[in-house]
Amino acid sequence: MRTGPRRRKIAAMHTETLIGPSAGDDTTAGMPTICAAFQATAARYPDRLALRLPGEGIEWSWDEYAARVRRAAHTLHALGVRRGDRVALLLRNRPEHLLADLAAVHLGATPFSIYATSAPPQIAYLVRDSGACVLITEAAFEATAAAVAPRCRGLEHVLRMTSGAPELDSVESPAFEFEQSWRAVTPADPVCLVYTSRTTGPPTGAEITHQGVLANLRGTWRTLHVTEGLTAVSFLPLAHLVERLTSHYSAIALAGTVTCCPDAAALALALAETRRTAFGAPPRMWEQQRATREMLPDCHTLPQQTASALDQCSWLHTGDLGRLGVLAGALSTIHARLSRLEQIKRHTILEADVASLPHQPGTRDDQRSRQKLGVTPTDRGTTACQTSLVF
Repeated sequence: MRTGPRRRKIAAMHTETLIGPSAGDDTTAGMPTICAAFQATAARYPDRLALRLPGEGIEWSWDEYAARVRRAAHTLHALGVRRGDRVALLLRNRPEHLLADLAAVHLGATPFSIYATSAPPQIAYLVRDSGACVLITEAAFEATAAAVAPRCRGLEHVLRMTSGAPELDSVESPAFEFEQSWRAVTPADPVCLVYTSRTTGPPTGAEITHQGVLANLRGTWRTLHVTEGLTAVSFLPLAHLVERLTSHYSAIALAGTVTCCPDAAALALALAETRRTAFGAPPRMWEQQRATREMLPDCHTLPQQTASALDQCSWLHTGDLGRLGVLAGALSTIHARLSRLEQIKRHTILEADVASLPHQPGTRDDQRSRQKLGVTPTDRGTTACQTSLVF
């Protein structure tokens, strides 16, 4: 039995007031929460492909995805996870990661993902700080989880996942009412925790709400004219909100398909074989793409396939508008998109470094500029993310 408090207080970072629904925008009508959006999508497009992991032959339709989330929620409930609890996820970009995340959310619990490169002491700090009662991991991090568990007194269960997540499909909780549980989740409830990096001191946890996520997605869709049927490759860490927004949450609300890429080294192959309509990456990825081409000057096929595949995207995003030259050097076939740089600068910056804003930090004008950009200040007075959008 749990003897300590069920959850540790985390300073909330609410973004729901930044972007409201526009008149006539029915993309998220009847979807006040990610749970409602997920259930609506599964009911409307049961046979459409939702998740895939090509290397292991995993392909889940939305109907199967929803059934698995229901069974996974039963399993977590049987383990003692309740509304308001925190669930730690130490997993790569696999279907099991997204499944565990949604199962927790449907319970009214708050999941958070951990960077796979974190050392055991860093992970232990996050687990203790969040008050997580369950740590869900996989075989690749078994040794790490074994080192973390003894350092976290409030951690009750460590669940190791295998391919397809049979561990989340084996326990029924007779007293658990799944439908009632997810319908009880409110727009103001947290959909996840994001631990922001800090220049000094340990990371700070921030609660991201359901309505905050949906509001930001509406703003993105209005700007980029994203439509239903989005397809994306999930390869960036889900510990960062950008990956959650561009693949996980967008696919849920837009009835999309997510191709999971747990190994970043296989990204070029995943891009070449997947017809995405959206793709996001930090500048480092573009640098690596160019470096690969320069190291292998006689091997042009893969870069050309990657560039051709990216050219099918309705939008791309990189982490720094000043580094668009790297993108051009790595993927020469999409130069035509770079002519829209001025339009990008004027209209499609979602989040930016405070230092790039025209006013001094801390001033009233600076706060107003942040609101226009859709960013929320953390306790350090800086932005939580430093990302720009390119299409």
